[in-house]
Amino acid sequence: MVWVLNMTFLQMCVMKNVTFVLVTPTNDYYNYPLHFKVLDENGKYTFYSRELEFIDNNGYCWNDFYSPMVKAKK
Repeated sequence: MVWVLNMTFLQMCVMKNVTFVLVTPTNDYYNYPLHFKVLDENGKYTFYSRELEFIDNNGYCWNDFYSPMVKAKK
């Protein structure tokens, strides 16, 4: 249920063309060049990895793949 609410929030942000400012490095959660989520130490996908995948799949481009970054819609 939490993911459904989170995804709804992200959909609203995408519709408004917001700029996402990420404060956590992303390379441990999502591999941008290959477009796949990274499993955590328990073999599960984190909410953060799913969030990153969602915004990546919705037309956003990253300034830098491997550090905290700003992501703006293309």
